[in-house]
Amino acid sequence: MPCDIQKPSQNCVFLGVHGSYFTDKEKALKRINDIRKEACNEGVKDPDTNKKFKPSDYKPLKWSTNLEFVSRIRAFEGGLTMGHKRLNGKDIWTVQKNGVRSWSENLAWNWDSANSIDMINQWYDEKKDWVTGGKGVTGHYESLISSGFNYVGLGWFNSKCTKYPSCLAGSFSATNKGGEDYIEEKRDIIQTLDVLKSSINSYYLEGRKVMKTDETQMLTPRIKLKNPELSVWPLKISDLNFVSNNPKIAKVSRIGKVEAFKSGNATITCKNPDNTNFATFIIEVKCTHEKKLIKTVDSTCTKEGTNTYECDICKTKVDSKINMKPHDYKFVASNGKSTGTCTKCKKVIKCNPPTMFEIYWRNDQTTEGSSYWSCLPSNNPIGSTIVGWVHKINGDQNYRELIAECDNECALELPNDKIEDYVYVKVVGSGTVNLTIYSKYNPTVKHSYELYLGD
Repeated sequence: MPCDIQKPSQNCVFLGVHGSYFTDKEKALKRINDIRKEACNEGVKDPDTNKKFKPSDYKPLKWSTNLEFVSRIRAFEGGLTMGHKRLNGKDIWTVQKNGVRSWSENLAWNWDSANSIDMINQWYDEKKDWVTGGKGVTGHYESLISSGFNYVGLGWFNSKCTKYPSCLAGSFSATNKGGEDYIEEKRDIIQTLDVLKSSINSYYLEGRKVMKTDETQMLTPRIKLKNPELSVWPLKISDLNFVSNNPKIAKVSRIGKVEAFKSGNATITCKNPDNTNFATFIIEVKCTHEKKLIKTVDSTCTKEGTNTYECDICKTKVDSKINMKPHDYKFVASNGKSTGTCTKCKKVIKCNPPTMFEIYWRNDQTTEGSSYWSCLPSNNPIGSTIVGWVHKINGDQNYRELIAECDNECALELPNDKIEDYVYVKVVGSGTVNLTIYSKYNPTVKHSYELYLGD
């Protein structure tokens, strides 16, 4: 959308602000004229003459197409600056259309994008101070009721890049050149912004810095301003061009669509039409392809082991820890206790280890209600957690710890914490997995399951 001038002002550049121009003009004009009629009927003081209105003084404002254009420009500028100022260094009265400018300007900001009446009522709320001579701001209310004005135009801009999404600008004048038609709404447009070059802080690309293989995303060119501290857009994004320094890792289309292929880093550069750099963006691609087991260093009862998996596409290797095996205690009863000696490392303990336990199961996403079942759930989508409730476990209280093992930790993430009352395993991949839960101090007491994971 064009602004009020054809080319940038001196020391300025055209940028873009994404947003929408809404319209509620018939209701808004009626509300303003209702406020003017009320002032006349109640004998409120006229800010133009300092005399009290009479009912016969009522004069409704007419709509001005030119003032509406002026107000639209000031609505998006005021939404950015949060005040009666412009980003090109000029004063607000320089905004004109066909020689028509505002004689008085009202601005209001609001979170609501549903109607403009609430923002007009924000101006109306100053009535009490005007009538009673209070110390609050009254200029907005004065503009609404002044007998010196005959025309009004409203502009209502909504944007996610401003502090408050909605800004309503009202422009008032005694005279008008041109028509009284309404300008149509404009949704999801880029409004041209005339801004001083010295106000630009930096150029950057907006997007995710970490991607998974086979993911896509769009990078968005943005421009950060110094004052006010907010981000806008280049005016003509289609004139920019994107290139990747490593398309085998992540390639990018001319318009900024990134596709991730292999593990590694790629630098995406956005170039201006003259081939100078607009901004660069480094993307790290993480491999999420299915990996195969290529090496196992088994664990012992005194040392952890490692499973090494490799991706055939990325050649990325991932190590998965294998928990230490439980001590293989052989127990002998003596003096009311069982003495256990590990057959591997000869560690000795005295306790009564578990000789039984049961586990009931549920999936946090697919199991209805809060029930637990003796069999494992059959529906275990990726991202869900399978929960096991341990009960009917015997043996000494301090020796009831359980251990979980599986044959594919790329599909099932095992708990890091000590297992006592509950078992939590997270589904992170698809496939068939064999899961075993056994007593740390008596590995012969165990339960084994075959799980089907994924969609």
